[in-house]
Amino acid sequence: TANMYSSYAIMNSYDPNTGVASFDYFDMLRGEDAIDWLVEQEGYTRSEAEETVNNFADSEFVYKNINPQLRYANMSIVAIKMMYNPDGSELYNSVSVPFTYEQFYQLYSAHPELVTFSPYFYYCTVNNNVITGVEQIYWP
Repeated sequence: TANMYSSYAIMNSYDPNTGVASFDYFDMLRGEDAIDWLVEQEGYTRSEAEETVNNFADSEFVYKNINPQLRYANMSIVAIKMMYNPDGSELYNSVSVPFTYEQFYQLYSAHPELVTFSPYFYYCTVNNNVITGVEQIYWP
């Protein structure tokens, strides 16, 4: 059984027949955590890692995904927010909008790439060991 907690994630798949989506969680490392990861896992010297991380733009981070385990959400019962309109057009600001499941299904049916291969990743909110919210995140 997957350890359930709120996290950033990539939507790996969505099955419109069941309404279930799979998510691959990842850690967003910044500061000392990012430096330590680059040294310990990526072979950077300490000074190389410090220089790299200290020169990150505000939105840059080190992507850490070492756990292959997926988490699952029934999209028909979670709160959904997306960075697109239901017709697939992009929003004109950086704030995701609430979707009904029907709108989510409509978007996926017409533009599956905006759901599972989107440049936007997700934040999955977990309550009582169940994903209760799925939100596409604008990250500049």
